[in-house]
Amino acid sequence: MQPTIETLHSFYAERMGGPLPDTLLPSDQPLYWQGQTLFSTAQTAEPAYLLQSTIDSFLSEAPLGYFSVGFWGHGMNSHAFYYQRREPWCSLFLRLAYGGFYDDNERAAGEIRATTPWVTPSFGSPSATARPSKATAPCSNAIAGRPLR
Repeated sequence: MQPTIETLHSFYAERMGGPLPDTLLPSDQPLYWQGQTLFSTAQTAEPAYLLQSTIDSFLSEAPLGYFSVGFWGHGMNSHAFYYQRREPWCSLFLRLAYGGFYDDNERAAGEIRATTPWVTPSFGSPSATARPSKATAPCSNAIAGRPLR
């Protein structure tokens, strides 16, 4: 059985010690399972923008309105929480290490919990049709997180 968005909510809550903020999810777009516990607005079988080598192409070429959130990883230590958005006024690629063999997951969970509150106020509501407002100032391309080992 494929995971659902409820699977992501449960997975996040168990690992982060609290609920996934609903403000991180688009209210007007369906999300499709991309593997593991990663969900996206894309209807593809393979997640397109997950490796370090895809950051530049995501920031410049991902379709406007693209959104992805969840956990994905490969190997022993390349695991992370992802939050990716492409809007006309800003692109954001967050890849915050979590779940690797050598990670301090308690510390990593704290970093994720500390990072997520500023994401939505920086963008407004996650939506392909969202427009900037006085509360949503334009931003430059952003990459955040520490390198995965």
